[in-house]
Amino acid sequence: MISDIRRFSSTIDLVGAKDAGLFLLGIVGLTIGYGFYVLLRDCGDCWGAVILDPYPPYELRGVLLSLTDMLPSFLHVFAFSCLTYGAVGTTGMLIRTPIAWTALNVASEVTQSDTVGNLMNDIGYPWQFNGTFSTLDLIAAMLGGAVAFLIALNLQRSIK
Repeated sequence: MISDIRRFSSTIDLVGAKDAGLFLLGIVGLTIGYGFYVLLRDCGDCWGAVILDPYPPYELRGVLLSLTDMLPSFLHVFAFSCLTYGAVGTTGMLIRTPIAWTALNVASEVTQSDTVGNLMNDIGYPWQFNGTFSTLDLIAAMLGGAVAFLIALNLQRSIK
């Protein structure tokens, strides 16, 4: 698969991306993640929800959500890491990019915990955050960063 990504990326020039294959992999990840929200979750004001019928039959939605509930956390970190590294592509960014996106996602997840909400309310800052804290989402975010790093590392080694 890595060689296929490399071969494909060598045939295109995407908006000056340093590594078009990783950049495209990031675009695909974001597309899948957005589709997940639009088709399977009550995304409220998600852009595009007014265009599509966002709710499959309840039984199907329940089964799919139980199987893929942490997919968005994985895809956010994975896709944004691929996009960023694919666009910048410097060796120094190889490890920093997935670490930064993982940290951002983990911070976002932690702010959804009741502990943080109670602490903020106790110090006089009204805290209300949409979402639910999930340890599985934390694990998925870390896996997304690790997979993006390993793919970028493998692609970088295949260049040499």
